[in-house]
Amino acid sequence: MKPEELKQCLEEAFGSLEPPEFDDLTTFFGVDRDFEEAVKTGTAKARRWQELRPLKRYLVTSLCLHLLTGEARQYYLPDYLYAMTDPEDIWRYLGSVLSTLWYEDEYGDPLVHNQDLRGQWEELAALLTDAQK
Repeated sequence: MKPEELKQCLEEAFGSLEPPEFDDLTTFFGVDRDFEEAVKTGTAKARRWQELRPLKRYLVTSLCLHLLTGEARQYYLPDYLYAMTDPEDIWRYLGSVLSTLWYEDEYGDPLVHNQDLRGQWEELAALLTDAQK
């Protein structure tokens, strides 16, 4: 699949999602400061994922993906995937994106022995529609 085709697929699969409430982005104490600044709008709603382009202008890494709630992770995941269509940026986000999307290998064995990641993976997998998968 070419980058432009992937971008179109992301827009079709995730484009109609409504931004989460800013206060519902995480269940932890807070989110990454850079991420918070990038998505804060001055309203109750967080910034739309499509407005965070190019993502590297706002976020150097994708580690904050692991701090987000399942709904917020579902909502902002396409932004990271979209950013990874740029060959210069793929490595910037790849590790966290992969561990968000794949917890098990093709044999059902865990790729990472971290139960927190398994819970996050299961939560996200349950939220994703067939088109998003």
